[in-house]
Amino acid sequence: MTVWTQLEPLLAKVQKPARYIGCEDGAIRPRHDGSKVAWLLVYPDTYEIGLPNQGLQILYEILNERPDALAERSYAPWTDLEGVLRSHDLPLFSVDTHRPAGAFDLLAFNLSAELVYTNLLNCIDLAGVPVRAAERRPEHPLIVAGGHCTYNPEPLADFLDVVVLGDGEEVVGEISEVVAEWKAGGRTEGSRQQVLRALAAVPGVYVPSMYDCVYDGPDLLAPTRLYLDVARRLRGRAKAFAHITGGGILGNLERVLPEGRTAELDWAAWERPQVFRWLARHVDEDELRRVFNLGIGWCAVVAEAAPDESAIGRIT
Repeated sequence: MTVWTQLEPLLAKVQKPARYIGCEDGAIRPRHDGSKVAWLLVYPDTYEIGLPNQGLQILYEILNERPDALAERSYAPWTDLEGVLRSHDLPLFSVDTHRPAGAFDLLAFNLSAELVYTNLLNCIDLAGVPVRAAERRPEHPLIVAGGHCTYNPEPLADFLDVVVLGDGEEVVGEISEVVAEWKAGGRTEGSRQQVLRALAAVPGVYVPSMYDCVYDGPDLLAPTRLYLDVARRLRGRAKAFAHITGGGILGNLERVLPEGRTAELDWAAWERPQVFRWLARHVDEDELRRVFNLGIGWCAVVAEAAPDESAIGRIT
């Protein structure tokens, strides 16, 4: 299944057709079969901007090394090719085998900046998938997002099926296992809700449709989970960073905590410049600076029995 025969003669009409042909050194042309979970890793910006993204390159390698999964890549087409695709009724495609995006099991987007949100919606539409998650059926791929911007996923909650908070190297395997069971069951009518509920049980995975949210204008007042087995509070995935410093992040943090306090890495430990204000009040500032200067950078800390855990601030 490929759109290459229809696409190739049209590339002469666009600028920089090399963006869309693939064939790079190190590129993989996976062989699709019904037993493998097929991921399309999409960077919602042009090829030149998306190709150097190390996150997608790492996931691309990890997934293609798994016996139960495969991955291809896609990028947002420039406006000239988008016009050509729409006028010839051609969908978004992978650059590795030029397979239609809608033929994959998952479309996984890397969101590194809010400016690509509209590109994400455009890519979903170009793939022939309903833009709103509530309108998708079992035959449609799951729309997944990860990256820096997913730490605030609510602006895109109506359009995403699954959001990965934190690192994706391990969680893509767990998602693949859940989706593989869904495929083996035939992706029957009504099964989409079941697989989303199963994915919501994976640590670090947020499924917007599993929650009912109440808003007061732009403010989120009360998120309520629809099922008791869905996490009340989400924590993102984080790899072990002990190799960054001699004693490891956790060990260094424990050295500066007041006696009787414990700490663990929060899901935002290496993404958000936040620590609890109580830490600033109770830990010597010079000791904090010394630890942070070891290369840990900004760290978010969860402290048991902190008097005001909800008050999050910043130590400079």
